[in-house]
Amino acid sequence: MKMRVFLICLLCFLFIFSAAHSADYVIVDTKGLVAFKVGQTLKAESLIQLKQGQGLTLVSKMGEKIALKGPLSGQLQLHNKPQEQVSGLDVVAVLTKLFSKASQDNSSLGVFRSLNQVEQPDTWVVDTAKGGLHCFQVRQAPRFWRSDNSTQSRFDFSSSTGRIALNWGKGKSELSWPIAIPYRDGESYQYVIDNKNTEQSLNLIELPVNLPTRIHMAAWMSDKGCERQAFLLVLNAEIDKMIDDLTRQGKF
Repeated sequence: MKMRVFLICLLCFLFIFSAAHSADYVIVDTKGLVAFKVGQTLKAESLIQLKQGQGLTLVSKMGEKIALKGPLSGQLQLHNKPQEQVSGLDVVAVLTKLFSKASQDNSSLGVFRSLNQVEQPDTWVVDTAKGGLHCFQVRQAPRFWRSDNSTQSRFDFSSSTGRIALNWGKGKSELSWPIAIPYRDGESYQYVIDNKNTEQSLNLIELPVNLPTRIHMAAWMSDKGCERQAFLLVLNAEIDKMIDDLTRQGKF
């Protein structure tokens, strides 16, 4: 009996796994729809019908984020032709796992109340209430963030290279990374706020520089365990890119 249950579960897993790996798109947001769910995968030949006011946001295996709005009907490939993957990373398979988990349990990622109500304001800040794994970009120091900035606090921060106490001013939600303590790939850190809370751990993971799109970055981050950040990066991919472009042009 136990063997039969095990085989059934295994077959279900293999079916879901193979479906995700053969898919061209994954749904990351919906508007006014019941037939489509976040985390659901679609093939290029899938039939879609969107009425006025309805919408789908998809991610392709190419790393594109695509917004479709009704009225619209027909095969998906007629509205957006799927491209081949540009890296060895299976974007659709990884993000299917991430967004399926998110749609089933909003609290599991600790990022949002709903797909359109993100609590953490920035992909690259460390949520000090959670700690854990944190992915960072080369030459961009992580920043610390707290949801409650109503009081002045003491922020004790340490690693194998040293220890420092910082003043976190009243009214400030973010705190810069201390210059005295280097941020490095694979390094572990500890911190505590006001000596009141349990000490939290932080482990840094550096992103490769050769990931072609922000969606690829999100998939890589999710695969490494930085799920909260990956979810935010997918939702805010266009905004983050625009800010980066303006920064490079000296306009932001």
